[in-house]
Amino acid sequence: LPWARSFACAPAIIKGNVIGFLNLESRQPGFFTQVFVWQLQAFADQAAVAIEKARLFDETQRLAITDGLTGIFNHRHLMQLCDREFERSRRFHHHLAIIMADIDHFKDVNDTYGHPVGDMVLKSLAHLFRENFRTVDILGRYGGEEFMVLLPETNYDQAMAAAERLRIQVEQAYP
Repeated sequence: LPWARSFACAPAIIKGNVIGFLNLESRQPGFFTQVFVWQLQAFADQAAVAIEKARLFDETQRLAITDGLTGIFNHRHLMQLCDREFERSRRFHHHLAIIMADIDHFKDVNDTYGHPVGDMVLKSLAHLFRENFRTVDILGRYGGEEFMVLLPETNYDQAMAAAERLRIQVEQAYP
């Protein structure tokens, strides 16, 4: 800055990686003493710890609601969202539809090709589902090879059309 006559900077470091800087400027030349810089670094260190704790908390929260294999909502969180959407639908008299999808003969896939291939199929289907629904729709893994999609503000005919589009996509992906 053109008006700054003294400057102090302290890196915020987590596990040897710089995640940011605390920068201070002053109009007064020589304003920042060595003691001040040490205090600024101590503050930056504490800020880095707080930032890392917040990041870890967010990551823990995300892991608690996400299916580890597919990356979509897990059963427990899906049921919480289902309760919320049912209540919202009932309260405001809005449509709510649910699509349940179960992979027929999935046990045969695992038995014939092995669980790693079965896992790839589940991941691929979760991706296909995400690609074929709106961002407001709620997708989760209901059970082993069962998926559920909550479709807020969706009537019967719209839900049937969405389900048919999905069926066609799955049929084309897995002839």
